[in-house]
Amino acid sequence: MGTTLTGTTPQDTYDSLIKVTDNGPLSGTAKYLSDGLGNDSVLALSTTAVGIGTNTPVGKLTIAGTSAQPPSSGTTPNSLLQIKGSLGNQLNIGSNTATGDYGSYIQASDTNLAVPYPLNLQPVGGNVGIGTSAPAAKLHVAGENIILDRTGGDPFISFYTGGTTNNVALYGGASTGLRAFVGGSERVRVTANGLTFNGDTAAANALDDYEEGTWTPVLRGAATAGTYETDSVFANYTKIGRQVSINMIFNLAAAVTGGGTGYAIITGLPFTKSANQQIAATAKFGTVDFNASTKYVIAEFNSVAATSIFYFAEVLDNAAPIDLPISAFGNNSQIQVSLTYFV
Repeated sequence: MGTTLTGTTPQDTYDSLIKVTDNGPLSGTAKYLSDGLGNDSVLALSTTAVGIGTNTPVGKLTIAGTSAQPPSSGTTPNSLLQIKGSLGNQLNIGSNTATGDYGSYIQASDTNLAVPYPLNLQPVGGNVGIGTSAPAAKLHVAGENIILDRTGGDPFISFYTGGTTNNVALYGGASTGLRAFVGGSERVRVTANGLTFNGDTAAANALDDYEEGTWTPVLRGAATAGTYETDSVFANYTKIGRQVSINMIFNLAAAVTGGGTGYAIITGLPFTKSANQQIAATAKFGTVDFNASTKYVIAEFNSVAATSIFYFAEVLDNAAPIDLPISAFGNNSQIQVSLTYFV
């Protein structure tokens, strides 16, 4: 059965010639065609599927064909549904199986609907993948970059584990740095100055360095260096911010050249001590010739000014300390020192 709605050459009462053809009777709930002038026609289709561009629809509505306006990559899609507004804005929905570079996509021409394409959401076994067809978690994002761009504030990612008291959130901003919140309170902040804690924003309080390493201590005389060959040396350090902790086990060889004069000093510290501080630590010695009145020996820096040299002072009863001379060291002498200072 065919049904035709016809009109004369377009006049005031007609906009166009309309022809509707159906393989079955017009039945069901009435639909209307309107020319905008009050001349409405009833249209009802009894078919269970509608095809546009195809005689074999596979769903309630199938749109097939090639669009004249492909996505911005220049690839012509196999099908496209386009909704256009009066201001030129439009929404495109299409697919491309010919080249495979886009797959299904949603494209918006204005910023009111910011849906990026290609839109590659693939639910697999309850998981969703963006940029991957094999998501390994509830949300799996694959690709080179993930960009968060929030208007009016710092972008953030929030994790909930049972209410705001257990909420964990990460905020990122050019001026405020990366901030981590737990239970609504800031716990850690990373800025150009370093790492601060619990909402502290003072640059002077930022932790800006952590290091571990080794260093090479050198034993010499303060006046004349001399030569003091080593059997083995174990020296390491840990630096946390301005604080440096060093450990040293220094074993001289069974036969040393010697020849140094003045008091004994150790050079080669991994970092220079800052000025206006003087730190001392107990030192342990083996096979070293001490003054008979010595009670113990301490290791301390040889200046309150900035320096990377420390020496050893023999502490005596009721007398001023004596600088341990380099002549006290000979074959098989050993020094053990643990010292913490600030740079």
